[in-house]
Amino acid sequence: MLGKFFRNFKKKSDQTDFYEEKPDIISSVDENQSTVGAEADTKHSASPSVTDRFEALDSGEESHFSRKWSSNTLTIAFANSKGGVGKSTLAFISCLNLAVKQPDSYIEFIDLDRQATTQDSLKRFTNDRFCLIEDPEFLLASGGPNNARIYQHLCSDSFLKSSCKRRLVFFDTPAGTNFVEYSFLNDADYLFVPTSSSDADLFATRKFLGQLFLKDEGFSGHSITQKLPTVLVIPNLLETRQEMMHVYQSLREFPCYLGHPIIYSRLFKRTFGREISDYNVAELLRFTNEFGDWFADIITNPERTQSVPKSLFQI
Repeated sequence: MLGKFFRNFKKKSDQTDFYEEKPDIISSVDENQSTVGAEADTKHSASPSVTDRFEALDSGEESHFSRKWSSNTLTIAFANSKGGVGKSTLAFISCLNLAVKQPDSYIEFIDLDRQATTQDSLKRFTNDRFCLIEDPEFLLASGGPNNARIYQHLCSDSFLKSSCKRRLVFFDTPAGTNFVEYSFLNDADYLFVPTSSSDADLFATRKFLGQLFLKDEGFSGHSITQKLPTVLVIPNLLETRQEMMHVYQSLREFPCYLGHPIIYSRLFKRTFGREISDYNVAELLRFTNEFGDWFADIITNPERTQSVPKSLFQI
């Protein structure tokens, strides 16, 4: 995928102010990915996968897996302890893309950031199958999450429409998120971790991922199922090929996936606030269409992430 991404850089550059650098690292990236990919095929999760949950849903046999909440509920969280890495923007374009590409799903969006930037921008798009869940009990007086109330909501099917096949619940989280205070993240089905290629963002992302994967430190004890979510790192707001490689090299030790990158565009500056309009959103979705297709494919085909890689694996 990295090779395809690099080949598309010039096409994107014609529409924006991106610039290219010498493509002398493409072959080394492909070699690294093939090595990591071989390692990923050798290890599989012993716990019930998301695939098992969807198969059980379709067959009606719920006894084949251990439920942590409703079997037809899939949770998708966007988190990073670092602010400014693009969590809200990524959550915004991801849920809208999935709403368009998955008309048989009921989508809920929960914004745990007190600023509610994403929630305010999404209000114009709500309908009978795309809902913003605004519950003041999701947040404690201290500003932290009310994990008990969040679990209670996820375990309920009261918002599921009878005409929809499944419920997809999106979470946007604020800066400063950690896996102890936000313990429900340990039981999410998918955890998307955006990061830019800056050293500050990558340092914070390394620390954030380190907390999740340090089971010996007791973080698995915060999970109901003792099974970590499927973690996908999203290289965000890239401008050059070298930046993609820098993200990969900085995070390659972590046993998770490296997702489809997002190239920087001035369109992102008009995603929120007074400048937002249907035209701007349509342009943004067109610009990120490749990411949207990839995201929908990951969510609807969970077998792609069924294996647990030993180190960062491009998917």
